[in-house]
Amino acid sequence: MKIINSKKYYSIGEISDITKISITTLRFYDREGILVPALRNENSGYRYYAESQMDILHDIKYLQAFGFSLEEIKAFLQDPTSTWMETRVSENIKRVKGEIETLEYRLNSMEFLLNRIQQSRTIRSDDSQNTESFSVEVTTLKKSWVISIRHVSKLDADRLFSDRCLELQALLSRDNLFPAGPYIGVFHGGYEKQFTKEEADLELCIPIILPKGYQSKNLRQFGGETVVGSMHYGHYRDIKKTYDALLQWIDRHEYEIVGPAYEYYFCDLGTTFDESEYLTKIYFPVQEKRR
Repeated sequence: MKIINSKKYYSIGEISDITKISITTLRFYDREGILVPALRNENSGYRYYAESQMDILHDIKYLQAFGFSLEEIKAFLQDPTSTWMETRVSENIKRVKGEIETLEYRLNSMEFLLNRIQQSRTIRSDDSQNTESFSVEVTTLKKSWVISIRHVSKLDADRLFSDRCLELQALLSRDNLFPAGPYIGVFHGGYEKQFTKEEADLELCIPIILPKGYQSKNLRQFGGETVVGSMHYGHYRDIKKTYDALLQWIDRHEYEIVGPAYEYYFCDLGTTFDESEYLTKIYFPVQEKRR
């Protein structure tokens, strides 16, 4: 400690020991004009802090504990009024609430993903014990909000729709949205064209956790109709045999198809690199044939 004209001054090392703020950080505060030492020896470059500057360091640490940025702290030190503090605290409360909401969305989305992975394992396990190689369900699709993109392009079952997936991911990232289910392919132009590598009208969707007040031209509600479906195991290049078996079942059981085929990618490249673990549920919207 140094005493000049009865005033106490502390070296940067002493201040660091007292406040537990590193010397590197104190030098950074000096460079950024957040806390400039009261005295500086021009010959040696030694920094000395006045005893009163302890209060400023207290304010810095106090505000950091509430999540204030150094830029905000610097502004407060230049205008240390309760009005400034009230405004900033109100703004930060709003920001933190938004962060909490985003974390809740992310947590829910991760739980959806974990549930899907666990369901996929259960499905494969049940199938290995099932003597029937092909099973069909008739159900009503649960309604959900999805982000979708739709345009005509060449389809190829040997290749995944990675370009469409990346496009959807860009929309999710742009609007800070979180998935609530697997990708869904809607083959408006006919599912057969993915095997002939023709151009077709494909819509790719992904269910989302819908934020309050969110609107987008890519947002729509999906589901609610009666469907007949069957699970395909393995890569998409072999999915035609499952389609053929499902179509035969529909015809035998007096149903008629009333809409495009859907593919739900329950287990795909996003959850495994093992093609044998891919699970794709094929659905056709149907109604009973009129007699």
